[in-house]
Amino acid sequence: MSPVTVLRAVHISAGTVALLTFLIPMMLPKGGRGHRRAGWVFVAAMMTLCASAGPLSIYRLATETSRAALVTAAFLFYITIMSFSSVWAGLRILRFKGTGRHAHPLDLGVAGLLAVSGVATMVMGAAHGAAVLEVFGLLGVVIGVRDFQQWLNPNKERMHWWFRHMGGMIGASIAALTAFSVLNAPRFGFRGFSLVAWVLPGALFLPVAIAWNRYYRRKFGMDVPSEPGAEVTPGVPYDPRGARHFSPPRRSAGRTVARHV
Repeated sequence: MSPVTVLRAVHISAGTVALLTFLIPMMLPKGGRGHRRAGWVFVAAMMTLCASAGPLSIYRLATETSRAALVTAAFLFYITIMSFSSVWAGLRILRFKGTGRHAHPLDLGVAGLLAVSGVATMVMGAAHGAAVLEVFGLLGVVIGVRDFQQWLNPNKERMHWWFRHMGGMIGASIAALTAFSVLNAPRFGFRGFSLVAWVLPGALFLPVAIAWNRYYRRKFGMDVPSEPGAEVTPGVPYDPRGARHFSPPRRSAGRTVARHV
């Protein structure tokens, strides 16, 4: 069995696990044991997916000769970088929750790699007349530059890590689903590189990401709701493990007591 065949088998297996598990952490209570365990399964599957997809894409770039095959290989390599960058940022931010400046070379390097690969994808898309590669390449440049700036921002907002973690994992899910959708479009009756296959995963999950972002900003009291009688109390921290608000601790009989509401 050749190394390429082994890599393909690993890639397909990891992709199957990722597609079967990506929704589970989203639906479980955030911060709970089930969320963490399911999340680690998804992260492991995505990292294995990226580790196998990189060499496979490079192999195809080096051996394919037709325009369509080269564009496909370039797309796969770029989606690999985008997926890895999203998972990496979503995972690493859990280790660096502080609101100050963060300048670890690995984190800045991954963000820079995404931006540079986005530029390269735009150039290839322009050279081969593939407008969709130009658009997705531009998206990678925007995300890479944003990640770079967010790491270096010395005045991050409270709970910034929560939203970056959520955004990174949802972004990785969209990237993986887009790769699956594009490569399997003919099996579902669409032509190769159909625009529907490119757009559908993002169209389905971006509204979900936006809605969750708004929901949790209100839960954390970061956006004051305008509706009378809303449940959020501005400035009151939020305990994600129990999905409830934490009031500041008070002293009682010589010990600290935390009041839950």
